[in-house]
Amino acid sequence: MKKVKRRVILAVPLCLGLVFLLAKVFVVINISCSSQFGPCNTDLDKTILGYKEKNIFKAKQELSKLLRENPLVYKYSLNLKSPTNLEIQLVERVGRVAIAGKTGTSFWIVDSDGLVIKTDNTTALPVLYTKDYKTQVGYKVSEEYLFVCKLIALLSDTYGVGSGRVSGDGLHVTLNDKTEVIFPLVGDEDLLLGSLRYLLSRLKQISTGTTIDLRYKNPIIRR
Repeated sequence: MKKVKRRVILAVPLCLGLVFLLAKVFVVINISCSSQFGPCNTDLDKTILGYKEKNIFKAKQELSKLLRENPLVYKYSLNLKSPTNLEIQLVERVGRVAIAGKTGTSFWIVDSDGLVIKTDNTTALPVLYTKDYKTQVGYKVSEEYLFVCKLIALLSDTYGVGSGRVSGDGLHVTLNDKTEVIFPLVGDEDLLLGSLRYLLSRLKQISTGTTIDLRYKNPIIRR
């Protein structure tokens, strides 16, 4: 028993020394990153590549923290393919609506959950214009704006609406036939779209400049 204990006691520092030696020897030589779109987002990829030449164990730990906290990343897997190679696979969050900043030249990109995933200077997403709303990357928009974002995304899918404007207590959008529609800032988006669809089907000949106001229990139509 004494011999066994001595061997164990001697083995502990040897194992610790081996781990320390491996930590010094094995550094990241290659990092591959892919997502559902192919290569990872350019900005994210640049950040990830900054971990090359670092200790493999420390790099893996720090990359896990980075990916876990990055708002662009919905979920990820990080695998050690060899003592010097890391493989990262991501599911990236996708922008659904862009909220214009105060100047209208920069945009907060918002996903379907209302999370602001990044900022951008250009966008092909439906744009929500507002005067005073402020947010930042990594934060969720308010419940009111989450509703409005979902609504304008549905309007984009259904009627090709490219933008909307929050003014007072309403969301103002213009359809392709120049009809202006005003929506409330709270409610059920599916019910509101159903009401709009019904009114448009009943009003077969809508003159240019017609306004449909859906903020009230009984919609108001102004010609």
